[in-house]
Amino acid sequence: MVKKLLKKVFFWNRLSSIRKERIKSIFGFYTSRIVNPSNMDITDIEVAIFFADELEKKYQIEQWLEVLNFLNSQKKILFVVKDRKILHWLQDKSNFTIVYYQNLESLTTFYSENNIKVVLYVNNGLRNFHSLINSRALHIHINHGESDKTSTISNQVKSYDYSFVVGNAAYDKYEQNLLKKDMHQFIRIGRPQLDFVGKSNLNINAVVSKKVILYAPTWEGNYSSMNFSSLAQYGLNIVLKLLSSSEYYLVYKPHPTMGIRDVYIKEINNKIIKLIANSTQGKVILEGDINAIYNSIDLAIFDNSAVAIDYLCIGKPMLMTDMFSHIKDRVSEPIISRASRLLSDRNLDKLLLIIDEELKNDTLYSERNRIKEYFLGNYDYSKKESSRLFVSKVKEACIERDMLLDRLK
Repeated sequence: MVKKLLKKVFFWNRLSSIRKERIKSIFGFYTSRIVNPSNMDITDIEVAIFFADELEKKYQIEQWLEVLNFLNSQKKILFVVKDRKILHWLQDKSNFTIVYYQNLESLTTFYSENNIKVVLYVNNGLRNFHSLINSRALHIHINHGESDKTSTISNQVKSYDYSFVVGNAAYDKYEQNLLKKDMHQFIRIGRPQLDFVGKSNLNINAVVSKKVILYAPTWEGNYSSMNFSSLAQYGLNIVLKLLSSSEYYLVYKPHPTMGIRDVYIKEINNKIIKLIANSTQGKVILEGDINAIYNSIDLAIFDNSAVAIDYLCIGKPMLMTDMFSHIKDRVSEPIISRASRLLSDRNLDKLLLIIDEELKNDTLYSERNRIKEYFLGNYDYSKKESSRLFVSKVKEACIERDMLLDRLK
């Protein structure tokens, strides 16, 4: 017995500190924990990013990391997370201070013992209400992309003090679709992520002489009215047509959570991945920033999703699947549908001809540029204008919070 105990002690002592911490976390030895690689006094940190979702949703914060690094260089920030895997992922991906909590008591204790002035939210997750208990901070929704999905006009936005939106399109959607609202809540800041679009290391064009076509379907959504995914209806057909062509090379980039709710869609996604893996006519990309690969493609096929809006910034032709029948509970029409020819049952059999025509003529170039400004604003993303505005508005919110708190006192 003594020997076994000594072996366990010896094994534990030989583990690195990081592994020890992860073992403690995995087995629930923490109700809360702070990871502080910079060893700074967290009472000096005024801005928090709250994220209580699981690892499958990491793409929602991954796209913000460069922007948040930019913010952190001028205004120190920390993450508040509830999932252990997200905690470990953030440790590997960044040097941010991270607060990990397991229950509401540990979260409220953290807020009460520190001076968080502004809390940022990248989604409308139900657990955001845990954080909204904090009445001594301003709460700002910053979302994780602009699209024409009905989720972008959710009444949940009223839970926050402010909502940072991309451009006039988002502002107008809220104004035209919410019954009771204060439009001062909505602040246009552009799309800061476009300030940090990196170059892809794919080098597809260097090894493929064909035109490169991106197919990037969205996922099935949290509920049926949010399902704009073309995968079940058109996915296999689109992929098979492109793989059979000697003119085109397919890049397949499905949404990170594809099939998480629908087993049938998951099966189709897996089948497509296998088809492309066994072909020399295409490539599957499952990780990384989709914006980074736009410079390597010639035309994109999208569903109704945020990536289609970001793609407007590139100035290349695009097609969209006509999955807009779900948009029934809103007044404004899906403007993004005007920026692209739509693929449907009526014309999908002519997909290759449509692609050829758009590559040669780009028939909606002028309309797409007009819509681009409507969605993404008139920011110079090469000069980080959007990110600078984002930082400025966060700083203003910190100042406003102090003024409001002084009035209460």
